[in-house]
Amino acid sequence: MPDLICVVGVDGFYEYFNRAWRRNADAFTAGFESECWSDNVHVEDRALVRHELEVALSTGRPCNLDMRLIAASGVERWYLLRAHPELDVRFHVSI
Repeated sequence: MPDLICVVGVDGFYEYFNRAWRRNADAFTAGFESECWSDNVHVEDRALVRHELEVALSTGRPCNLDMRLIAASGVERWYLLRAHPELDVRFHVSI
């Protein structure tokens, strides 16, 4: 799948990044799963991305926004970030 996909647990820990995301972030090593992924979000976009993801995870509200990711080569590309939390029957965010 060419889209960049990650899975975030209910604890907010970024648990999985697919091959397309890893190819873009080719410089990351151990610790890539977790908040370290945001190191490859363009510095001007980081605060908004973090805020929108926190809101989505705490409310269950989907978010869509454009952001730039920077590869190890220094090349930056625009991507659409779509976060769609799944809610359980009690309307709590679940994975």
